[in-house]
Amino acid sequence: MVTGDRTVTPWRGAAGYTGAMRSARILLLVLSVTLLAGCATFRPDPPEVRLADLSIDRIGLFEQRYRLGLRMRNPNDRELDVESLRFDLILAGRAFADGVSTEGFSLPAGGEERVEVVVRSDLGSVLDLLSDWVEGDRALPYRLSGTARLADWGGITVAFSRDGELELPPSGGS
Repeated sequence: MVTGDRTVTPWRGAAGYTGAMRSARILLLVLSVTLLAGCATFRPDPPEVRLADLSIDRIGLFEQRYRLGLRMRNPNDRELDVESLRFDLILAGRAFADGVSTEGFSLPAGGEERVEVVVRSDLGSVLDLLSDWVEGDRALPYRLSGTARLADWGGITVAFSRDGELELPPSGGS
């Protein structure tokens, strides 16, 4: 429709988008999906965990409880709010103890904290360990592995694992 020296395009309603508007809308959709995918794939580095201490908490006939002192270091440049931990302790190649901690704590960016957790084992695991100790093994290789649930990253879980050795005191029998 022409009125004077201007051309006026009549309104075509929602179905009448021009090609430029359709292209802009597709571009916006592609950018949004790309940004969301990028955010979803970025994950923090897992905390570095090492065994700092192991002590007996309670001994029962069928189940034993131990306190583990864990030294946890945050390699990220952002604080990590750890909501919970799940972990397994393997000593001398044998499953020894496992545990879950739901006491939250924060790891400062680039910093470290000592965290105490409780683990449990069964009688068979303890007897296997005592057998190695009496036979003269003074250093027990260990593997501490598990996951940390991060509250400040939308509740994602990150895995951790650490190998090391525990020095045992002399058994007194050798």
